[in-house]
Amino acid sequence: MTDAGGRWRWDVALSFAGAQRDYVEQVAAALKERGLRCFYDADEQIELWGKYLAEEVPGIYGEQAAAVVVFIPAEYVERDWTQLERRAALDRAVRERRDYVLPARFDDTPVPGLLSGVVTVDLLGQSPRQFAGVVAAKLAALGIAGPSPATRAEGGAIAPIRPEPGRVDRLRLTAGLSPRPGGR
Repeated sequence: MTDAGGRWRWDVALSFAGAQRDYVEQVAAALKERGLRCFYDADEQIELWGKYLAEEVPGIYGEQAAAVVVFIPAEYVERDWTQLERRAALDRAVRERRDYVLPARFDDTPVPGLLSGVVTVDLLGQSPRQFAGVVAAKLAALGIAGPSPATRAEGGAIAPIRPEPGRVDRLRLTAGLSPRPGGR
């Protein structure tokens, strides 16, 4: 769903398990500081109050956001709500055939529906503010939102990324792609 100007309601929606709420809340705050419209559930309590979430969630993660960042720890695949969010986002990714689901990992937990060749950002050792810079740079590269002054000041550097489990190489995306020292 788009707004009256033909843009998405949200530049990005954040899908995560509750155990990562502190980290994701900081990412959401940093994205908003950069002027990005970010769906973070705790910010929408009044909007969502009284609504039936099983009907609202697919619309948010499958229609109203220009992209979805999926924060992946083991807890993510175990939760019913994150499963619904993930399914809605992956369904749209299949329909649109573009970078829509942007996976970010706390660990190597396999995620149903996420193909092994999809490159993911490695969150280990990365602050929420740093990761927000990565998200802002990706959204700018996708033409969803322009780079903010903060992103330009930081050089728009992209953080370490990692392929899905089963691939031996780890990649670091900075100015270009290069193997991560030490491999897997």
